[in-house]
Amino acid sequence: MRAAAGGTLAQWLGLRVSAQQPAGIGPGTRAGHGMAYHAGHAAICLVGGDRDGGDVAREQGWFWDGTRWAIRSTGEPKGSTTLPGVASDPERKSVLIFGGLTILGPRKYGPPSGELWELDAQSAWQRRTPDGPGPGPRHHHAMAFDSRRGRLVVYGGIDGDERWPQDVWEWDRTRWHRLQPDRNPGDRAHHAMAYDSARGVVVLRGGTRKERGNYPADTWEWDGLAWRLAAADGPGPGNGYRMAYDAERKVTVLFGGETCLWDGKTWTRVTPSEAPLSRAVHGLAYDPVRQRVVLYGGSRENNRLSDLWEWDGRTWIAR
Repeated sequence: MRAAAGGTLAQWLGLRVSAQQPAGIGPGTRAGHGMAYHAGHAAICLVGGDRDGGDVAREQGWFWDGTRWAIRSTGEPKGSTTLPGVASDPERKSVLIFGGLTILGPRKYGPPSGELWELDAQSAWQRRTPDGPGPGPRHHHAMAFDSRRGRLVVYGGIDGDERWPQDVWEWDRTRWHRLQPDRNPGDRAHHAMAYDSARGVVVLRGGTRKERGNYPADTWEWDGLAWRLAAADGPGPGNGYRMAYDAERKVTVLFGGETCLWDGKTWTRVTPSEAPLSRAVHGLAYDPVRQRVVLYGGSRENNRLSDLWEWDGRTWIAR
């Protein structure tokens, strides 16, 4: 069963084996969070999301180094959000967080945020306040960092007036730039984006459109100047699925209920002997040092998850 347009948590049916639960301290059950590699700590950083327990209205940065979870963020924490955009800036060795629905308390939400925050190389929270206009408050958007051009790319989502913007915004580390190419992927939310560093393009796939029941399965690529429809169809709609680029194997990894790989020309389904249960609004990020795609949590049948998996290019490993 697919999520209704604009919904944050959905009913999702499972496909494969049950996942193990991580032992000891960790981020707990959560969905709607974001994950990205933090080069300053050589670890995967997890921020945001709906979660149970603790001060859910204040944000913490969790880090996974391949062995254990730890909180390493310092300073006054930012207000917590669910469904923000999260991406890493490898040159600054930091993680960027933009937008999302404001969390007021357990399962209580306020208006979307339009703030841009950075967990810097020392994992201190820094709010970025650029001169001039920006994307404005929004949620259910997607973003990726183009390391070749040094630009954070934001597309789609839903703004504070329930509009579905179709513009591209790019952050150059100083200010926002609005781009309006002649062609674009159209209105959509709950889509996924990842940066293909080998080909120098941002890959966008799936999501949901404002028109109820419209779940595109197309794939688009952004080169900084124009959108290109790279594939009109693919391995089923990906509403709430997540993607990460595997730089070692030069493929974009998609996971929601099945594992699919994009090489720039073709989507390929793979069927490993073990895999996480199907889910949506989970975290997915690539660790370039350990050369693994890391998956955490998400929503399944309206329940938050707390399992941790790693993809090594051949199979999923429960941690």
